[in-house]
Amino acid sequence: MSDSHGGPAMRGLLTDPSWEPAVRDGLESMVTAHAGGVAAFDFDDTLLDGDLSLALLADMEAEDPRGQRAHYEAACARDTRSGYAELVETLIVGRTEGELRARTLRVLDRGLASGSLRFRPALVELIWALQRNRWEVWVVTASPAVVINAAAQRIGIGADRVLGMWCRAEHGRYVAPTQEPITYRRGKLDALATVGRDHPTFAAGDAPTDLEMLGAAQYGLVVDRGDPLLAQAAHQRGWWVQSGL
Repeated sequence: MSDSHGGPAMRGLLTDPSWEPAVRDGLESMVTAHAGGVAAFDFDDTLLDGDLSLALLADMEAEDPRGQRAHYEAACARDTRSGYAELVETLIVGRTEGELRARTLRVLDRGLASGSLRFRPALVELIWALQRNRWEVWVVTASPAVVINAAAQRIGIGADRVLGMWCRAEHGRYVAPTQEPITYRRGKLDALATVGRDHPTFAAGDAPTDLEMLGAAQYGLVVDRGDPLLAQAAHQRGWWVQSGL
């Protein structure tokens, strides 16, 4: 993908060696030519190598084994959208924001230390380059917003720029059910629409669940994890495809 709307890229803006040259050059051109644009990133398996919600679920199950992971997988096999919403309730209902934040950061730090979770350095670099060029950077996730808020702040994304699943709080504790929009597939665009950003300049994702968000953006980046459907869509739509991050 090339940019025909602006001047030359600021060479050296992206220096991580993981970038494929053509992808790096295209992103650098986009960042500078569209300064002040809007970027939307998926979180789990995109910005983060790993799934923070599932890591949190594993931590809870280790403390109180009740077959939550098996229940989640069975729910997704019946209906993925409902399964995602049920997982949110399993993770946050009955807990306070402070409790969830503390547990999330403990699980995140343990995962980062062990290598089971890892922020992708090249994408963190891209986020910082976007922010330096006055872009609005949003995270749009099918995980609970309260969980991803805590993690995203580690890479410089404010809590007010995270759109995800959520439940109402009563007397300081979250209660079911998961509220609309359910940030799964088209629901990611519905969430962006709540802040007037449902046609972002740029979007990045790793799975078919990100197709609608990628398709609504002027530019798309696919973090290649071997999904043939996403690879085919990227080829047809001219999105950048980057592996090895």
